[in-house]
Amino acid sequence: MPPLVAPDPGPGTPFVPDPGDGGNNNSGGGGSGTTNNKTPDTRNDKLDKALELLLAKLGITEIGKVLQAMLNGQTLNFASHENFPCLMGLLPASAEVINFWYNPNELNSITEHGLTVACLHEMYHLYRFDNGTWRIENWFGLTSDQQQALLITINQNDHQAQVNDPNYLEWLKEALPGSPDSEYDYLRYAGTIGTPVFDDLSSSRKNEISSWLLKNGFF
Repeated sequence: MPPLVAPDPGPGTPFVPDPGDGGNNNSGGGGSGTTNNKTPDTRNDKLDKALELLLAKLGITEIGKVLQAMLNGQTLNFASHENFPCLMGLLPASAEVINFWYNPNELNSITEHGLTVACLHEMYHLYRFDNGTWRIENWFGLTSDQQQALLITINQNDHQAQVNDPNYLEWLKEALPGSPDSEYDYLRYAGTIGTPVFDDLSSSRKNEISSWLLKNGFF
């Protein structure tokens, strides 16, 4: 798999969701109904649905709260580009704002459960960003080579954390309930194929995991 954070594809359509009501907000936050939570507005119905379902299942968890807060605070911009080199990926827009890019063609071909795990994988990167693990203060002051080197490091660190984080394992179980524990063990590695955390496994283990993921519509 290409790194989660991929090179900028060039001119595209990054945008901030409409801050007005416009059907994009729903009531949340308990009985008073005074908190308006924005729903995802990615300009892609399939991606909107996947993120909405994850928020419904994980909204009270730390990873769900991060996504909701970024939607509410408009610090997550969605953008599509047919030349984006992978299904989806994140690129800093500033020290506080992240661009969430996706390839609409690849999005159309992925299975529903594959998209669920892909979105959760992205949410984990956002969770790490929100916790200051890879907050970038001077992104646009770096050269392109420095940016790429930093993105590779971030990607590798996040993947290492993902496969070892018991919280991520629980979030997988909540997102796709009812599977045997052995399958969640495979799903921890979804999105890491071709990166060091996966490549460092034994050949037999890599074949076991990748064969299961691809056979079952994951990535």
